[in-house]
Amino acid sequence: MIAIRACNRYKDIWGEYAHEWKPERWISTLPTSITEARVPGVYSNIGFKFFQLEMKAVLSVLLGSFKFSFSDKEVVWNLAPAKYPTVGKTSMKPSMPLKVELL
Repeated sequence: MIAIRACNRYKDIWGEYAHEWKPERWISTLPTSITEARVPGVYSNIGFKFFQLEMKAVLSVLLGSFKFSFSDKEVVWNLAPAKYPTVGKTSMKPSMPLKVELL
């Protein structure tokens, strides 16, 4: 998950008033601290982008050979910085049971 709230309020990029709503920021030319800002991580790497494309191609071929359906277990989506499913309301362990059948 990308911390969008943190990126958009980072004082080194947006300046001293990063936490304030100032629509006039967008009227004039943006400062270089914004236009040249780079968020580090795997998503900015071209090798990662190639890997994503390759995996999408492989999955598009494989997924046509399977049938997916929900299990009989209750799945609850937990609100957190990254939403995640659990089995039941009391579990904190991420889990999403599915039935997978070969077509």
